[in-house]
Amino acid sequence: MKFKRPEEMGGPLPERRFQPESVKRENQSNGKSTDMGQEASETLAVTGQERIKEERIYIDMDLIQPNSKNEYSTEDLEDLAAAIKMAGGIWQDLIVKPQNEDGYYVLTTGERRWRAACLLRDRGEYPEKYQGKVPCQIKDTSDLPLQLGEENKENFMILVTNKYRDKTDADLFMEMQKWKSIFLELRKNGVEQFSLGEEAILMKGTKTRDLIAQQMDLSNGQIAKMERVEKYAAPEVMDQLMKNEISLSEAERVASLPKEKQVERLKGEPEEVHPVTKKEVSEVLLEMERNLSFDVKELTERRYREYCKCIKNLKKILGVEDR
Repeated sequence: MKFKRPEEMGGPLPERRFQPESVKRENQSNGKSTDMGQEASETLAVTGQERIKEERIYIDMDLIQPNSKNEYSTEDLEDLAAAIKMAGGIWQDLIVKPQNEDGYYVLTTGERRWRAACLLRDRGEYPEKYQGKVPCQIKDTSDLPLQLGEENKENFMILVTNKYRDKTDADLFMEMQKWKSIFLELRKNGVEQFSLGEEAILMKGTKTRDLIAQQMDLSNGQIAKMERVEKYAAPEVMDQLMKNEISLSEAERVASLPKEKQVERLKGEPEEVHPVTKKEVSEVLLEMERNLSFDVKELTERRYREYCKCIKNLKKILGVEDR
């Protein structure tokens, strides 16, 4: 089936849907990941051949729909909306694919940005110059030359284009399961290696757990922890983990019990309380300061976000408010 872009469709469009003559296009800028909590847009070319020229197109928000296969959490929209408003728009393109002949597009990555932009638009705070449109790149799974079925091709595109976003334990667990499915299907189809951008992924002689750890930038031990939960956790434990109601570490502890006792543990056993005094916190912070061996330390974008997240979590745990 040949998909049509919105500007190719005739007939009246509902209110706030873009008009064909107002579709804007411009060359894609080679931007890097920003500190706005926006996912980085990565090249999906997986061969060493010449890359297909990518094009930015501005699409009306009402012509975009979420992807049922994208299971990432969409929390903290207010913070992202504020960042988009302050920046004067969305810097990182959304990745979409055509859904049907009516010109609707389905998101591959960028759902949080899209939802935050919709929030601003509904409040009348989205930049007027964009006329209710967001910057997108159109990519279909047929562009992905991997020996995968349609479902895992789409999962692959979602995982790759969401690689540098902040993730909950539920997000990480979901990623582990999807990467495992992808690598197992590639092995079944006889794939020994493939290229992801400029990176060569050697599968032959490499354990699936190691491949997953490499793609998720986690240790083998962390992947092993997820696999234990996947294997031994009761459905009720899995449900709470995927709703971010318990952490991965707590899920692993509960999953170590017999399944008939796991639900009892979730329902009835109160958590042990550990008092922490202000003096103890001060002593820990002073000890850390004494052990710092630098005046200024340069962090990668990913590490800096991890640092900010750790500080935010520490303040939340200790009940410290910003002044």
